[in-house]
Formats: sequence, C-alpha cells, structure tokens
Amino acid sequence: TVFCLAATRRDSLLYSGGATGGVRAHRIRALERVEELAPAGWRALDALLGTDNRVTSLSAWPDAEQRDCVLLGCGDGSMHLVAHSLVAPASVERIASLDSIPSIVMSQSGVFTAAPADDDDAAARLVLAGSADGRVRVVRASTAGGTGSLGVQRELDAQRHQSGVTSLHVLECADDVWRVVSGADDQCLRVADYTRHWQPLRTCGTMAHTAALRGVYVVDRTRIATTSTDERIVVWSVDENNGDSSSSASASASPKTLKLRRHSVISASGVGESSAMDGHGQLVCVVGYGVATATIEC
Repeated sequence: TVFCLAATRRDSLLYSGGATGGVRAHRIRALERVEELAPAGWRALDALLGTDNRVTSLSAWPDAEQRDCVLLGCGDGSMHLVAHSLVAPASVERIASLDSIPSIVMSQSGVFTAAPADDDDAAARLVLAGSADGRVRVVRASTAGGTGSLGVQRELDAQRHQSGVTSLHVLECADDVWRVVSGADDQCLRVADYTRHWQPLRTCGTMAHTAALRGVYVVDRTRIATTSTDERIVVWSVDENNGDSSSSASASASPKTLKLRRHSVISASGVGESSAMDGHGQLVCVVGYGVATATIEC
C-alpha cells in the first residue's frame, strides 16, 4: 500500500512511501509509463528502516550536488534524510536521522523555498511536521558539505490540536509571511500567519467538519479547502481585515484574529483518506475505489 508521494522537478522524479517501510524512486517517462529507479539502493535502505515501519510522509527537493534530498517521516516517530545521487553510478544514502516525533505527517507543499531566517547555510531547508500528539513542529534539514543534519527548531503553539494532526499545508501569502493550515482528528481547522521568525501575526480555528479532517489546502490568500471522512469538501473564505492586519505588527503584540466563513460545501460520497491539489485550483480526491476531481473557482 502506498501512503505518500513526493516529486521533484529535476528529471521528473517521483518518490513513493508505503506500509512496509519501503521507499521507491520512479522516473515518469510519459503519463502512462513510470520507470522504477535504483531499486537495489532503496531496498538496502528498507533494511535500515525496518519492514514493519511504515513511511507516512515524504518531502523531496534537489540540492546543488546533482542529488535529490528525500525526507522520510515514519510511523515509529523517526525522520530520515536520504541523499539520492543522480550521477552514475546512482546511489542512495541515509545521511541524517531524528527520533521521537510521534507518527509524522509533513506539509503537503513540501519544503520551504527559502532558507531558515538568520541562517547562512544555503543548503538548509525547513519542513513542517505534524504528529500524533497534536503538535506541529518546524524541522530544519541541511545537506551542507555533503553531510546531513536534522533538528527541531520550534513548535507552533497556534497550530496545536487536541488529537493527531492529519494534514498540513503552507503558502507564502506575502513577503516573508507564511500561512500555515493544519487539520486533525479533532475535526478542527487551524490557520495562522507567521513571520519568517515564526512569530504569529494572525490566527483562527474552527470546527470544520463532523469527522476527522484528511486534507487541508491553501488555494490562495483568500480561500482554503478542506476534505474529511464526513464525505464533504468545504471551501472557506478567509477575511484578514479584522483589526490591524499589517505584517509588520510588533512581535511582542498579541496576534490578530483571522475570520473564516464557509463559502461552499461539496458532497463527495465515499471520499477517502487521500487528496491532493495542483497549482490550478484542481482538487483530486480518492472516492471509493476511484478518483474524482473538483475545480475551485474564483
């Protein structure tokens, strides 16, 4: 069973993680043809992770050394940074690990395009990791000097849930302002805007569905889409004009409140655990044993 996917623009590479602790790399030659790459290297990694340790989340990005960096979140609470060399002979190497984050789910948008604030390491990237304890953490990953490092920078208190986080999405909605959206088994949707130093500027939370959330997506600055096992897709309108919404608000001031309004509801009988959104407002959901799409229009 495949639990998660991550892609990089370089060479049309796609990575998949599954129930038995496995990760595989694929090159998409055409829409109907997918070629598996370097299976021996990835199967050697399987032995390190353990065959009963399912891969619950993936993020991937290219570095400056003709490698793909692949960050794995596993069911045992561990994270692993893997370097996949694309230069012959291709190789797969685990270069860093981090333990004790329960049941990780990483941000759907993958890795931040910017390096961490006040960090002179050009190879460093940030990833959001949600977990079974209801918390969202900022994780710093780096491949500087050909080696790797992983570490938790901080927890985002404004994203804290009462039960396990199931979905995350992030979007740069203004210069150096990041909108983070999280959903969880507690049926709650939490939204917060942060500076690059992770000071919250605006926050809000609402009971979004009558069952656990399974997908959250920042469509654009004014809209958020959520999916749930209550068989509904909800599109939310975001109102930032509640008090002073300036992104230059004092870091010591209390964060302002965003307002969420339920804009539209789509019934999706049989909507399942998985969904994804492309860059054109097209939401793709698993429905029963098939796939359905919904276009979110302006």
